[in-house]
Amino acid sequence: MTKEEIASTMRALVADRLAAPLDKVTPESRLIPDLGADSLDIMDLLFAIKGKFQVDIRPDELNFAKPLAGAASPFLPREAVEKLKDWLPALEDVPDPDKVTAATVFRSISVGTLGLLVERKLAGQA
Repeated sequence: MTKEEIASTMRALVADRLAAPLDKVTPESRLIPDLGADSLDIMDLLFAIKGKFQVDIRPDELNFAKPLAGAASPFLPREAVEKLKDWLPALEDVPDPDKVTAATVFRSISVGTLGLLVERKLAGQA
């Protein structure tokens, strides 16, 4: 599949699973704050992605902050936040990059993030 086919298929899949109008589901749409997904919806999306793309995305793979968090602070180091922006463009809009928590990162997961994960899985990179 091409990058464009993955993106289009992912938008349709997310719209269907979250009962959202397709025109409201963009690559930038964040699953939780923009589309109203909850933890069960995200699990359902992961199962649907596996069925549609034949790739397995485990829930822990969505915890982008886990390997970057420091034990001494609830906030991620600024360098870690910068690295995550490729996966999570919504982090560009956080008011204070020095106050990004794991919860902020999780709420930043977008339709495009899921598409990138699928792309990398299909390419054998993840």
